[in-house]
Amino acid sequence: MILTVSFIIPLIQLVVWSLEVLQSGESVNYYNYIVKTLILGALAAALICFVSVLLAYARRRDSSKTNRFLCRVATTGYALPGTVLAVGIILPVVWGDNLVQKVISIIFDIDTGPIIQGTVFVMLGAYLVRFLAVGFGSIDSAMQNIKPSLDEAAAIFGKTSGETLRQIHFPLLQKGLITAMVLALVDVIKEMPITLMTRPFGWDTLAVKIYELTSEGEWVRAALPGLYLVIAGMIPVVILIKKMER
Repeated sequence: MILTVSFIIPLIQLVVWSLEVLQSGESVNYYNYIVKTLILGALAAALICFVSVLLAYARRRDSSKTNRFLCRVATTGYALPGTVLAVGIILPVVWGDNLVQKVISIIFDIDTGPIIQGTVFVMLGAYLVRFLAVGFGSIDSAMQNIKPSLDEAAAIFGKTSGETLRQIHFPLLQKGLITAMVLALVDVIKEMPITLMTRPFGWDTLAVKIYELTSEGEWVRAALPGLYLVIAGMIPVVILIKKMER
């Protein structure tokens, strides 16, 4: 009943409205929105998994109270609203960007314009802070399942920390990595406040387009990008389920 009320019925309504939009003959092309959404989601998910592996391995190597506290602090962004986090990131970015522009203007007498703000790097940094907890939870759990004796054996054979992580831990973390990648991807592609406030010019995603249409009361027209967003989120989940069954 919960699945029917919360997912199946709204999905059917999205399909009905989408068919109405298509039958009306309205020219609709969301290809660019889909591509940009998936690109941002994939880049952010890869970055989140990479940092999560480093954090989990650092915690494994040194499980002191300081390290555990720092890991908790690093993953608190998930508890913050996206709007609050976006404002908290934009303010120092704008301040630093203005400072760099002034220095370049004084030294080289060049007006560079915005350098850092309004770039994909700011978006990825915001996504990293917001969703690091999603990737870290899955990867840290997988890391804890690796026996310490493997690290000791690697040390006996003269392996460095980097070699141990790359040659031993990384192959054993594939299940956790896939889970973290999928969860991070799904969260990123539906994130609207951070994307809306930090995106470069022209980098509108499906979530932003849906917000623009619904803010104008265009609920029927917003159904088609909403349906695309649901499909984009379901595909990686289906892949994850099949991977888990194997």
